[in-house]
Amino acid sequence: METDRSWMYKGRRKCGEVTAEWISKTTEFLDKAFNRETGRAGVLCPCNYCNNTRPQTRDMMMKHLCKFGFRPAYTVWVYHGDTYPARESDICQSTEDEDRVAEIDRMDEMIDDVHDAYVSVEEEDPEPTAQAFFQMLSAATQPLHEHTQVSQLDAITRLLAVKSQYAISIAGFDALLNVICALLPQGHKLPANLYEAKKVLSALNMPYEKIDACLKNCMLFRKENAQKMHCDKCGESRYVEVEDSNGHKKQLTVARKVLRYLPFIPRIQRLYMSESQAKQMTWHKNGHRYHPDKIVHPADGEAWKKFDRDFTGFSMEARNVRIAIATDGFCPFGMGFSSYTCWPMFVIPLNLPPGVCMRQHNMFLTLIIPGPNYPGKHISVFMEPLVDELIHAWQQGVLTYDRATKTNFIMRVSFLYSIHDLPAYGIFSGWCVHGKMPCPTCMEALQGKRLKFGGKYSFFDCHRQFLPIDHSFRSDSNSFLSNTTVSNEPPLRLSGQEIRARLDNLVPAANGDKFVGYGKDHHWTHISSLWRLPYFHKLVLPHNIDVMHNEKNVAEAIFNTCFDIPDQTKDNIKARLDQAALCNRPELNLIQKHASSQWVKPRADFCLNRAQKKEVLEWFQTLKFPDGYGSNLRRGVNLKTMRINGLKSHDYHIMMERIFPVMFRGYLPTHVWEVLAEVSFFYRKLCAKQFDPIEMANMQSQVIVLVCKLEKIFPPGFFNPMQHLMIHLPYEASMGGPVQFRWNYPVERGQKYLKSKGDSTSRGVPRHLTREEWNAAMLYVLTNLTEVDDYIGKFIDEEWTRRGVPTRQQQENILRNGAGRDRPNFVSWFYQQSMLDETMSDDLRQVAKGCHTRVLLYNMYDVNGYRFRIHKYEHERPNATTINSGLVTIGQGENSDTTEYYGYIKEIVEISFDGRKPLTLVLFNCHWFDPSKVRYTPRYGLVEVAHASILPKFEPFVLSHQATQVYYMPYPCKSVQDLTNWWVVYKVQPIGRLQVPNDQDYNFVPNSNVVHYFQEDGLSGSFVIDLGQELNNDPEQVAISRDTEDICNDKDLKLLNGSSIQDEDDDDEDDESYCTSSSAEDDEVPTSRDILFDEYF
Repeated sequence: METDRSWMYKGRRKCGEVTAEWISKTTEFLDKAFNRETGRAGVLCPCNYCNNTRPQTRDMMMKHLCKFGFRPAYTVWVYHGDTYPARESDICQSTEDEDRVAEIDRMDEMIDDVHDAYVSVEEEDPEPTAQAFFQMLSAATQPLHEHTQVSQLDAITRLLAVKSQYAISIAGFDALLNVICALLPQGHKLPANLYEAKKVLSALNMPYEKIDACLKNCMLFRKENAQKMHCDKCGESRYVEVEDSNGHKKQLTVARKVLRYLPFIPRIQRLYMSESQAKQMTWHKNGHRYHPDKIVHPADGEAWKKFDRDFTGFSMEARNVRIAIATDGFCPFGMGFSSYTCWPMFVIPLNLPPGVCMRQHNMFLTLIIPGPNYPGKHISVFMEPLVDELIHAWQQGVLTYDRATKTNFIMRVSFLYSIHDLPAYGIFSGWCVHGKMPCPTCMEALQGKRLKFGGKYSFFDCHRQFLPIDHSFRSDSNSFLSNTTVSNEPPLRLSGQEIRARLDNLVPAANGDKFVGYGKDHHWTHISSLWRLPYFHKLVLPHNIDVMHNEKNVAEAIFNTCFDIPDQTKDNIKARLDQAALCNRPELNLIQKHASSQWVKPRADFCLNRAQKKEVLEWFQTLKFPDGYGSNLRRGVNLKTMRINGLKSHDYHIMMERIFPVMFRGYLPTHVWEVLAEVSFFYRKLCAKQFDPIEMANMQSQVIVLVCKLEKIFPPGFFNPMQHLMIHLPYEASMGGPVQFRWNYPVERGQKYLKSKGDSTSRGVPRHLTREEWNAAMLYVLTNLTEVDDYIGKFIDEEWTRRGVPTRQQQENILRNGAGRDRPNFVSWFYQQSMLDETMSDDLRQVAKGCHTRVLLYNMYDVNGYRFRIHKYEHERPNATTINSGLVTIGQGENSDTTEYYGYIKEIVEISFDGRKPLTLVLFNCHWFDPSKVRYTPRYGLVEVAHASILPKFEPFVLSHQATQVYYMPYPCKSVQDLTNWWVVYKVQPIGRLQVPNDQDYNFVPNSNVVHYFQEDGLSGSFVIDLGQELNNDPEQVAISRDTEDICNDKDLKLLNGSSIQDEDDDDEDDESYCTSSSAEDDEVPTSRDILFDEYF
């Protein structure tokens, strides 16, 4: 590449005259530019008028360059064949194979939007749509009338928000405006009706299209089909048909089905019209990482990084946008009309920082797919406008004004991944997630077997093949399928190119509905329209397994099975019959009473008895969580039916990650409880807001062992596709980043805001501190001011008269009590120093004088995103549903090591200091537990505290902003004395709060609200799963005595007494395999009832 291109500007004078050198080299430039095969009718013109935004022919470009000259500072011809020098190293590193290099070359030819800031530092006028927007803002920010500061724009938007929130009709809104206008002074600028209000905001309007669709979802009436009246495939009428007076059918102008489409590109462009948001849109590349070694954002995942390597031209421009597409079916009319389901689809720009990326106002509604039934494989039909827009935004790009740099640039957009539950995964990807091959990752390499008695597909003992070849579980012929070992290698994960090759080889069936081999060789139902995207085969993680629904289903199966809930347990009579035929677990086989028609069912180790279930449910009725942490689980407890009713996805989220390890401890055998605690810890680590990629890689191998341990405990009927999908979740986290960017909570829930600064929420009650309390409060305040550190050292040097260096305990004693009977303590000494030291600041001198002994006490206080309450306030309100008095703070222990101090708040104390400035501080007066009586179990992520212990020292106070909220959970089991002495401690993170970077340097760390769900900040400790030797099935060690339960259900007795078994299974008597194979008919595309997530198994 030529380095000296000064001729571009020196060879052309202001009057338009050009030198011979300029003409010669400009001709060479045109030769180079037009010799590239771009696939366009023209090449982007670099003149000062077109500014690399408009393609021109060669002759027109030469005229433009002679007339307008080259655009300023365009010395790197990134639009015309050059590559930007700063990225040459990145390109050199991309040497995986020839196909990849060839793909990069092809994509480089499509690049027409490299970062404008690299080649231009001059401000530019906004492009036309942005200019109209800014003109509207300027005009609408005038005051509503001369006696107010409220602008016309502010008044209109607030009134329209009220109209939308309370569903006010047009007539009602017009009447309201008439009343308000009559109350305003003459000359006001408030519109008289809704029509005039919308005219003022016309520049704010976003494009919106209504597209008629076939009643059977076959096609859209758009583009070349826009004028058609009937569907090309099924012949259905486009419009509603009625009979005229002669009995002939005629079409009205009312469409039978309408797709609503809101283009997303203008909405993303609107983000760049705000200077702060425009800067945040480049956070993924330019933003500061507080933990560079952790994965905190999709940009840190391997999927994003590989896309950068494959398409270096796209990644060079930080303002290019990656998006996610999210969808979830819902009933817009409430549960009473649940037969109607529509499917809204959202576009989420992923460039934004973690703290704002998943905010509700950054999720753009783009499609409303009409009901009444789920779209199934026809979702690709409805996605056609969205895919067309994505193709255009990738290939041509869109001229966009960047308010941050005051320049225009060509913005391109790429799809990164989709967010949905498992049924929607199937219709997005085209792979049916029901039947015997439901895993869209393993595909046909993982095939379940239909259980003879259970009637459903089971994936029991399908996971040993994922273990290392020499793993001991592979040769265990007793704990899994009876007399079965596993030697086959793990199935390989297919790349995008391999999947596309398979799709290209699919042959449509004769009926045109499916593909040949469906249900036997594959589960492809259709080819998704997303494959039209030129880069789709390069995506590492185009679709995500929804962790929210996966965790909910696994937790629900564990809870229902361990509680042995009728009709919901996975350990029913049919499951026991299947287990008896498949596994060597004779102690759990059903027992017939003396050749009679009566049977009993031995209780499994993982099942609670009735007394234990009652004790656990009564414990549930006492559970309280901090405000906003979880729902009130107590109201769903039913002691008559021994159930908890009305549990939602987030309830199971809390149960899995917080309650299960406590709830089952002491009731289940240790070897069973340990496995359930490991499952809980697995999801806690997986759902953290940030994680270590090395630790996640470790989890990838450990979770396979964990699922195999579950197979040693639960019956074959327990293992549906959800239990299998657990093994793929760590890999997806490594590729796509933390789960909050990929699960369904942001789609299903609105945003709830929490306070971010301290605020007392009750009226203060005065009282006076004792002398001891006053000294303790002042000493704590002073020793926590960094400005006082030098004075502390000076005080100890003066007062310590013994040999050697004082220990930490001796230092604390001197500070608190002084070096002797007549010696001052630090608080008194520091007050004397404040009167002698002229260099001491006024603020510090004000603090040194001491606070008032009269303080104010509060019952509640909000700080750092938490709401704290005092213990007495909550104790006096036993019917309250939340508990907010627990806290933990970090301090130094006896050996100067970091120690966690756990306790609860006795008083919330506000102290005040006299002086020129009003100065108040809020302290928590606490009961502290003895830190030496805290035990940690990193293997399960458990922290326990001896609740009867007391901190020996009198150090009751802590500054409010130093407190982190916790809650304590007692064990429900009363029969194990060791458990009754301990409470499990769980820290509470401000819900949905993530760091938001500052607009200038991304170093400011305010709390921001995202969505209302619980997440960890990140867990310490490694996720290590042992082999669970106690789980090995040794027939000689089977317990002689086991609790049993009489079987009374008529259907179960009929099944057990032979008539039902003989009638249904005569054809299977000679089968070599116990499990029956499925036919293609077994794997039909699911009905509308099947797609309900809780029922689709």
